[in-house]
Amino acid sequence: MSGADIHRRLVTAAQRVEEKRKLLRRLEHTRQMVAVERERSANLKKRLASEERDLKRLDGLSLVNLFHTVLGDKENARQKERQEYLAARLSYDESCDTLKALEAG
Repeated sequence: MSGADIHRRLVTAAQRVEEKRKLLRRLEHTRQMVAVERERSANLKKRLASEERDLKRLDGLSLVNLFHTVLGDKENARQKERQEYLAARLSYDESCDTLKALEAG
């Protein structure tokens, strides 16, 4: 084996080592992103459940329902709660989609 062959093999090995380092950094970064998105998704799920409860309080037998009925602003309150629920649903769904993409890729 000539000196040129050895040099070429060393250069190739060094390139492979550097590529592996880059891939490991990307993997660690992706793992961190997955962890952050999982936490975000869990928080959004809690928010979604809270918004859903608020909406049900306006529709069911509750003091909140009675209060808004007496004030005459039940429909406005319901629309507001529905918008908040839909915004929470959208955020949660987007987070779930992001998480799936991160885990797949």
